Amino acid sequence: MRVQLHPGSTRNDVAVAVSSLLPEWQRQPKFAMRTLKNLSQAKLPGAAWHVLQIMEEASIETNVFHYSAAINACEKAGEWMLALAVVVGMQEKEVMPNTVTMNSAISACEKAEEWTWALHFLDAMPGTSLTRDVISYTSTMNACAKAFLWETALQLFDSMSLEAVVPNTRTYNGAISAFAQAGRWRPALQMLDVMASRALKPNTFSYNAALNACDKGGQWQWAIHLLFYMQQHKVPLDHVSYCTAMTALARDGHWMEAILLLGTMPRPTAAAFTAVISSCERSSQWQVALDVLFSDGHAHLMPYNAAASACEKGTQWPMALHLFASAHTRTLRADFWANYRKNRLSPYETDSNVFFRSGLLPACPEILAWLVSTCFVQFDFDYETEDVGTLNSVMVACEKGSEWERALTALQLLPLEEADVFVLTTALSAMSRSGSLWEGALELLSQARSLTIPPNAKSFGAALSACKEHWEASLALLESMQKVEVEPGAPHIGVVARALKGCDVEGFLEVFRRKWAKRAKQQDPKLEGSSSTLLGVRHGVIGTNKPPDMETEAFVAQLSRELGFSLYTASRLDYPTSGALPVAFGEGSVDWLEVQFAARSVEKEYLCVCEGPPLDSGVVELPLFTDRYERGGARTVVCTKRGLPARTDYEVISKVTAERSNESNVSGNEIMLVKVKPLTGRTHQIRVHMASLGRPILGDMTYGQKERSLIPMRRLFLHCKKVVVRDLAGEVFTIEASLPKDLQQILQSISLCFSD
Repeated sequence: MRVQLHPGSTRNDVAVAVSSLLPEWQRQPKFAMRTLKNLSQAKLPGAAWHVLQIMEEASIETNVFHYSAAINACEKAGEWMLALAVVVGMQEKEVMPNTVTMNSAISACEKAEEWTWALHFLDAMPGTSLTRDVISYTSTMNACAKAFLWETALQLFDSMSLEAVVPNTRTYNGAISAFAQAGRWRPALQMLDVMASRALKPNTFSYNAALNACDKGGQWQWAIHLLFYMQQHKVPLDHVSYCTAMTALARDGHWMEAILLLGTMPRPTAAAFTAVISSCERSSQWQVALDVLFSDGHAHLMPYNAAASACEKGTQWPMALHLFASAHTRTLRADFWANYRKNRLSPYETDSNVFFRSGLLPACPEILAWLVSTCFVQFDFDYETEDVGTLNSVMVACEKGSEWERALTALQLLPLEEADVFVLTTALSAMSRSGSLWEGALELLSQARSLTIPPNAKSFGAALSACKEHWEASLALLESMQKVEVEPGAPHIGVVARALKGCDVEGFLEVFRRKWAKRAKQQDPKLEGSSSTLLGVRHGVIGTNKPPDMETEAFVAQLSRELGFSLYTASRLDYPTSGALPVAFGEGSVDWLEVQFAARSVEKEYLCVCEGPPLDSGVVELPLFTDRYERGGARTVVCTKRGLPARTDYEVISKVTAERSNESNVSGNEIMLVKVKPLTGRTHQIRVHMASLGRPILGDMTYGQKERSLIPMRRLFLHCKKVVVRDLAGEVFTIEASLPKDLQQILQSISLCFSD
């Protein structure tokens, strides 16, 4: 008899469905496997779990095979939490899991991208005398890779050889993907050769992962070579293959080659058009991007968005607004672009700018009304149906580009009672960017609450940012959050603390410290065998010394496994940066640590070696904007309009004059040891600020001189020497990390004086 259940089946439904089967199961428990396997194939893990519970209540014997079938159902559905519950249930019933059981649990974690528990299950297997096989390692590797913990994934790959576990194609694919995340294109390509030497034929996924590595490593030539190799060896090329190669071309400014590659695709997809248009966007070829858009005979949404983004990057906000509306209504035709290119808006052009001469950028604000009417009035939007999402898209585009006035103009098109919490949050964020509309932000928030639009944590965060210079309003907003049962987070409390400025900031933060200290239950651990990695422990905070060339997340995860309890980060150091890093453990401690960083009450001191013209001690206060890539990684630039405030104090400790001079190194340049104290904590802040002074840090392969450096090196000379925080008891905790030996040797080789 086949049990008929569905995803919404309750425990009572399951009990009714299997009631007639229980007598048979009591005589032969193995007959229950048929039902559990059916539920597994149907991806009904909840029903399978209920079946196990019903069997136990009916005193029907359950064994490892029953539990394995239930966990297999969890794996197929990606229900990692339920898989964990089943494993715990096995332990309570003293049913020993087998390798298949644990592999299914790990696979469930992989599908849900829960790398922490995947590692936990993998580490637990030897303790239960279970052999870890290729499935165990591969699933855990992929879980880590999905979380961008590429270093952990590669460590697992290396561990397989120690246990004589032979990798399969899927394992190699995971390793290549991990190399791709790190931008390490050479090892990724070498891994393809290793697969071939072991009679494992790389598949489309293998090559796509290698293409991704070439893309991130800036190796567009190798990306094209891989496409050619795939064709020669009859490995199917999919749209990912083409799009990744196009993106690699775009990163190096080869947008014309990307367009040619598009022409070779048998059936170009919307994603392919999007990749080419994005390549034009990155090269500031917004007009070409629009030409490509209108060469596509299909009204796909993604290319419209990419073209609008290209217009955004080229400051073509009018066309961006029109494209957003057109993508929604599907009424924009190629002839509109042709007419637009013929200076349809010529009365507003000026000879002072090529964009104005093209007729695409209005030179006076009066035309904004025409643009708004073109986007929303001409197409006769029905405000009661679909316009809220489109309007919010336009507002987000304007707000992200610091066009906050236009975002608020778009808001006026929609009655507030028709808005939702997303529109509210975007409008509040736009007001916060203005720097002066804090009263309007408070009024908008008040109106939204009266219209039963419930503000969420992001809404309150945007409103607090608008009021960051007005401590009374900030405190009132914090109180309002608590009244509507929205839990203030570290960013909210940090903004209020910064708004208080000369007031009793410590007293304000003390209120929250005591609240979180009451939750703390875990005793301070004894760190036996203290190494250079562990620098001390104090009431919920452990001082650590992060090594270079390792992601903060991977470092903390590894340390957590070694210590046997969970650790949490409130800040991070860049992948190539070494030094002092406070981590939290136990309930309440991470909140307290995050608040201190958000309030900018943490003292941070870095050491770096820079190169360039002579430099005196001083301060850099330049706003920074970070562009985060979809596949991981980021690049930060100085940007007055879109950037966030950032301040870095620096002091030149010692310096030497460069001994050599050539075409790339001007005579008189110096190499200087600099002590840096960042007040804010923007991504790559120190590296970008020092580069903005014309004194990049040695070994900085993103913002530095690279091969033109006075001292070419791959190791970034940036080390966090000291971090001062307060532990959960409120006591000052100074974490100091000595300069690593490799950096000390570099100082000695260039005769820079330093006393640690």
